[in-house]
Amino acid sequence: MTLGIRFGDAHGRPAPTERPKRGGFALSSMISKGFSVAVMVSDAKKSARWYKEKLGFSTSIEDHWITVWPKGASWKLHLCEGELEPGNTGISFWSENLEKDAAALKKKGVKFSQDYTKFDWGEIAQFDDPDGNVFTFGKGSP
Repeated sequence: MTLGIRFGDAHGRPAPTERPKRGGFALSSMISKGFSVAVMVSDAKKSARWYKEKLGFSTSIEDHWITVWPKGASWKLHLCEGELEPGNTGISFWSENLEKDAAALKKKGVKFSQDYTKFDWGEIAQFDDPDGNVFTFGKGSP
């Protein structure tokens, strides 16, 4: 399944959504428009307070999953305590049906450094781009 790309007209008004014509491109519906980026911090809860108090960001604290974002944004910063592993970009993509979509990407030849795994706190997989950059693929939204 593909999504059409919405282009504006000469006056900046959105054009009707339609399938791209010859030479265009389509977006996959398996990856959502929202995303999160990991930011390494020494104390995630302390950092969340800073983002809220100093920048006016919204915050969410659910066990180890601590995120901050500007109100209305479709992206979030995931505040992670520790050091980023070599190759890990800290970038996460999201899917509502992760197990199915990870399997579909595998069939397309995408290399997974961590296969789909279901934990008591959520579901994730990790895939690599051709240069060895690792991306997390999580269930739900950021």
